[in-house]
Amino acid sequence: SSGSDLTNFSQYVIINEIVSELPLTSFSWKSEMSEVSKELIASYNRMLLSMQSQAVMDPLSRVAELTQYGKETSSLLIQNELKLTNIINMDSYEGEHSLDLNIAWEGLPGISRIEDLNFEEALEALAVEGNLSLNQDALSRSPFSTLAEHYTNESYLIPNNGALSLQVKLDKGLLTVNDEVIPLEQFLQ
Repeated sequence: SSGSDLTNFSQYVIINEIVSELPLTSFSWKSEMSEVSKELIASYNRMLLSMQSQAVMDPLSRVAELTQYGKETSSLLIQNELKLTNIINMDSYEGEHSLDLNIAWEGLPGISRIEDLNFEEALEALAVEGNLSLNQDALSRSPFSTLAEHYTNESYLIPNNGALSLQVKLDKGLLTVNDEVIPLEQFLQ
């Protein structure tokens, strides 16, 4: 708990050795969610309990109940701040790869229904930062080598000391990829 109305969650999954026919030999994932309102947690739990309930109820009433819980939970999610951090590391095709993804949602307290959510306003309330690093030699041995070559030629993947990297940032509606500002309009059409 990080305060009277907020809770933090974290999990860490690590598999040091994977023995299989797959090219993946190790994997770790650290995930943190912070500043989650207790009201959102309670609403989410009510929705889950309703889904798992064995009570006899006609299917239409069940769908209506779940829809109502879904609307309540999504409204709370829209209204409240939330921060997510995910760090993934893996060894695949004899090389180390990593993804670091941070998402900060400022919340839109004035929005009470998901139907009232304005896309531009939501983009302003969202901050995302992602860093991807792929081992270049390992990628060249994988079935993704042609795709990696294409994205390198398009300057989405940047060679950097034996790795191919991608940096993405979305802040206040402005998208930056590898330090180059990209107009969002091309993705919204």
